[in-house]
Amino acid sequence: MIKDGKEIIHFIKNANQASQQMNAMWTDSETLVYSMKMLFDSFWSISKNIHL
Repeated sequence: MIKDGKEIIHFIKNANQASQQMNAMWTDSETLVYSMKMLFDSFWSISKNIHL
């Protein structure tokens, strides 16, 4: 989740564990926030519309 383009909280779960435990990382690093925004925008631009 990106907030105002200045902060990010990134949730992480180990897919190899049966546990529902999840970790999160918060940062206000401009470089990391920018990188995650670019990644999201890239995925969004190639996503397909679904009709519900």
